[in-house]
Amino acid sequence: MLHLAYENVREFRTKQKKYASLSTKKPNLLRAIISPIYTFIKIYILRLGFLEGWRGLVIAFIYAEYSFLKYTK
Repeated sequence: MLHLAYENVREFRTKQKKYASLSTKKPNLLRAIISPIYTFIKIYILRLGFLEGWRGLVIAFIYAEYSFLKYTK
């Protein structure tokens, strides 16, 4: 079964930014630095995102960006 949650990368980033703005996390500089790094490593390396090529890299970056925005807004 093929399930496409997003049509393109722009739509995916837009929704992640929207979700970050809805977050109730308090702004925290330390978490804003550490969380994106951890998120990138978790998705790209631990969940084998590198096997997906450039798509895995883009997804890992977008989730890291979401993690950063969540703690800075």
